[in-house]
Amino acid sequence: MTHVNFELMKELALAIDWNPDEEGLEPHVDIDVAKVQHAVKRFIKDEGHEESFTSLSKKTLYNTLKDHPMGNLVLLAGDKITMKELIDLTKQGIQDNKLYPFAMDKAMGWVDANREVAKEIYELRSSGAASFDLSKCILEVPQGGERSALNTILGSVKLPPIEELVSLAKGAGDVIKTAQEEAHKQIEIANGLKNDVENMQGQMATLLLKAEANSKPTVLDASHDGTIPKGTTIMKKASEVFPELTFKTDFEVMTWEWEGVHPHVPEIDPSYIFREKELTRVLFAAVTNQRVYLQGHTGTGKTTLVEQAAARLNQPCIRTNFDSEISRMDLIGRDTLKTDDKGNVQSTFVDGILPKSMAQPCWFIADEIDFVRPDVAYVMQSALEGNGLRITEDGDRVVKPNPMFRMFATGNTVGQGDEFGMYQGARPQSIALLDRFTVWSKVDYLEKDQRETLIKRHTPTLKTEDVKTLSKYMDEHLEAFKQNDVVQPISPRGMLAVAKATTILGSLKEAMYMTILDRANAEDYATLKGIVDRVVA
Repeated sequence: MTHVNFELMKELALAIDWNPDEEGLEPHVDIDVAKVQHAVKRFIKDEGHEESFTSLSKKTLYNTLKDHPMGNLVLLAGDKITMKELIDLTKQGIQDNKLYPFAMDKAMGWVDANREVAKEIYELRSSGAASFDLSKCILEVPQGGERSALNTILGSVKLPPIEELVSLAKGAGDVIKTAQEEAHKQIEIANGLKNDVENMQGQMATLLLKAEANSKPTVLDASHDGTIPKGTTIMKKASEVFPELTFKTDFEVMTWEWEGVHPHVPEIDPSYIFREKELTRVLFAAVTNQRVYLQGHTGTGKTTLVEQAAARLNQPCIRTNFDSEISRMDLIGRDTLKTDDKGNVQSTFVDGILPKSMAQPCWFIADEIDFVRPDVAYVMQSALEGNGLRITEDGDRVVKPNPMFRMFATGNTVGQGDEFGMYQGARPQSIALLDRFTVWSKVDYLEKDQRETLIKRHTPTLKTEDVKTLSKYMDEHLEAFKQNDVVQPISPRGMLAVAKATTILGSLKEAMYMTILDRANAEDYATLKGIVDRVVA
C-alpha cells in the first residue's frame, strides 16, 4: 500500500467502526457516509485529480462521490483500485445512466476486496494508530543528515516525512500547534460517523438477486366477497386500448372485463395526455411482472400516469402514500381486541394495506417511496421480489401474491437522498430496496404543445391568446423551480386551476394571483410576481 493511501486509511479508521469478521446476521456497523466522502474528496484534490471527476460529472467533486457506492471509495483507500480506475468507473456510470458500478468484474471479488480493506481499517482503529496526541511534543525541523535520519525513523512507524509535516504547518513556526489543529480537523471530519447500515449490506445483497420468473395467465376469477365482482382477462393490442398513441412496438396488454362495477378501478379522464415512452414502460412492466420506479419532480404526473393506464385497462389500482409517518403496522397489520357474542375478549390480527392488496388482482402504487423509513422499506423487499409476504405477528403466516398483483413506486428522487435540495425529508434508500425495481422511468413536465392541448381540452372556451400566455408562464415558472429559484412548483392541476379561474373572472392575471401568487411564501412571491408581470400583458 502506498504511503498516501495509508494516510487516508488512518483517517477512515476514525470514521468507520465495523469488524467484518464479527459473527451474526446483523453485525455492528458504524459509518458516516458523508464524512467519509469528505475525506476522499480532500484526498482526490490533494492528488490533483479533482478536474477529472468534475469534468465528467458536471457536478462538484463531493456530489460526484455521493453517487459512488461506498465500497468503491473503500477500495480506493485500501489500494485495491487505482485513481484512474475510480475515474473510469465515474465515466462508465454516467454513460450507462447507473450509479457508478462496482470495480470488480466478479461480484464476489468486489465483496471480498471490501471485506479485506474493512478488516485493515478495523485493525488500525483497534490498535490506536488512527488517533494521536501531540500535546506533549515539540518538533523542530532538522537539516541535512539529521533530517534524513528523522525521516527514516518516521517512515519506520508509517508516518509522513518531516517535509510533509512542515508543509501542513504552512511554515516552520509553531509546528506542533498547527499539527494539532490539523489533527483536530481530521478528527472532526471523521467524528460522529454514522452509517446507513443498509447501504453497505444492501450493495452486497444485490449480488445475490435471482432472476424473476414471468407469468401471464389469461383467465382468473377475482376473490368474490360480495363487493368485488368476478372478472376475466382479455389480451388486446396496446394500440387498441390507447388509440391516440403510435407505439414503436405494438405488443399485447391484459385488460379486464368485470361482471359489475369494481370499486378499485380508477375513473377514466378522457382529457388525459399519455406520453408514449413512459406509458410503454408501465405497460411492459405490467405484462412481464416487473417492478417500476417512476421518478420526477412533484407535479409531473407520475401517479396519475399509472392510475390512468389502469383505468383504460379496467385494472384495479390501490395507492398508498409512503411518507415518513407510515409504519410497519400500517403496512403489515396489527392485533386488535374484539368482544364476541358471549362477552369474551379475543385478540384478532387485522391485515394491513400490503397483504390486503397482494391477495387480489390489483396494481399497488407506493407513492413517494423515497420518504419511507428503513424499517418499513425492509418489509417491502420480499413483496418487491414477487415472493410471499411472511407475517411474523400472525404466526408466521405467508401471504402469496395474486398472479395479477403488480407493484409500482413513485419518487421525487432516485432514492439517493435529496439531490435537488428541494425535497426535505427524502431519505437515501438502501441498494437492496432500489435494486428490486427493474424498470425505471423519468417523468418530466409536459411539453409546451402538450400543455396547450390539455388546457384546450379542459377549458375549450378559454381564449387562444390566454392559452399561449399561460403556457409561456408555465415555461418560466418550471424553469425557476428546476433552478431552485423557487420552492413552489406548478403542476398540470395548478395550470388547469388558473385556466378555469380565467374563464370565470375574465382576467388571466387575477386568476394567477388567486391560484398562484397568494399562496406563495415571501421568497417565492417576488420571483413569481416578476414572471407574471413580465408574461401577462
